[in-house]
Amino acid sequence: MMPVLAARAPDRTLSDRAAALVAAGIGPAGAPYRTAFLIFGGLAVLQGSDGLSAAKGVYLLGVGAAFAGALLSLGRLEGTRAYRLLRPLVVLSLVFGMLVALSLAVSVAHGASATAWFRDAAPYLLLATVPVFALDLHASASRNTLVLMFVIAGALATVSYTVEWLDRRSLADLPVTRIAMPSSALRFALYVFALSGALLNNRKWPAWAALAAAVLSLAWITGNRADSVLLLLIAPVVGALAFIRNRDGARAALRLAAVLAMAAVFTLALTQLLAQTSGYDTGRAAGRFETINNFSTEDLSFQYRAAQTNLAWRTFVSNPIFGAGPGHLFEWTNVRGIERSSAHIDTALSFPAKFGAIGAAFFLLLVAALVQFLRNAGRQKQNTVAQTALAAFALLAIMAAGTSAPLEDKGLSFGLVFLLALVLLPERDHAEPARGRVAEEVLA
Repeated sequence: MMPVLAARAPDRTLSDRAAALVAAGIGPAGAPYRTAFLIFGGLAVLQGSDGLSAAKGVYLLGVGAAFAGALLSLGRLEGTRAYRLLRPLVVLSLVFGMLVALSLAVSVAHGASATAWFRDAAPYLLLATVPVFALDLHASASRNTLVLMFVIAGALATVSYTVEWLDRRSLADLPVTRIAMPSSALRFALYVFALSGALLNNRKWPAWAALAAAVLSLAWITGNRADSVLLLLIAPVVGALAFIRNRDGARAALRLAAVLAMAAVFTLALTQLLAQTSGYDTGRAAGRFETINNFSTEDLSFQYRAAQTNLAWRTFVSNPIFGAGPGHLFEWTNVRGIERSSAHIDTALSFPAKFGAIGAAFFLLLVAALVQFLRNAGRQKQNTVAQTALAAFALLAIMAAGTSAPLEDKGLSFGLVFLLALVLLPERDHAEPARGRVAEEVLA
């Protein structure tokens, strides 16, 4: 008997350790790892084609497990002010997620496959998880950890976006054409957070100003007129919000001018470096901005977007209640006479075209809940950098809807997770979140 008992002892120890790892994964200690998997895993695997690869399958299963762990861990937060502040947004987001899931029936009825539906619905399903992940993350991660994760993720998305568009427009011959998932929305989130830090942070404002200037200069060198205009237009808005926060308009104006001046210097230096090392076409890039003043219906970019907007509107009119469903293929002939077919088009009307009036009305409820959250959080007069950045980010996403479909950018969800968690940090109880003994034993 003794050998048998001796042989079984390691099995019980292994079982205990497995249980401890599961407890750590769904408990407070696992929150930063869950969010890191969600965001950095997404940046790593959601950068390829629209196909469902094995890596994407593993990632999506992992996101499901991480979301389940985050949802289970919210029980300990129900009595906190942070939970009460975000509760309406949590409830509406979960209902929104169910609405997206139910759209599968609509998509199949319109001839889309389940795979096509899932690929197209993924950004909306991610958006539905944002408040849960944000609450989960704010309760256990330190501000330094949160900011570091945000900066790294935003920088990866920004550089990847720049590299992709330099290659797509053949502006430079770079040794790489893709680094991670390029995301305009996550780049926007980093920009407004850095700009808010530059205008409102007294100790580290030069560092935040340099980061905001770097993001702006990387937008300029791609020749992307829409993004460049949006980033420039949002800058005085952030300045106005900063003035409301600290009543020091002169300081906000001077720091904003410093950001723009640094961006100009960075752009000149970067274009010269790229011209010498990769044949960057400075003339072509500058030429794109020369057409801003005489932008008209003859502009090719305008014609592309106008054709897609009209197509989305016709699709919505044909299916006004439930839409055509995610995965619906929009077919049109572009201005060059080439027939195109895609589930993704550059217009905000793609959302009502896919989800109908019901989806659009429910999304407006989500926006209203976010506005109410910002109003309630703003009364505390704490963490004004994150509050200002979140307000500016929401406004920037609305502005971007004029030339793109920001809801289909997965980076929108990633940016919102970081910004919501940062806004909630001052509401966190001073006591450290509880960590189970079993989890501590595993980590020891």
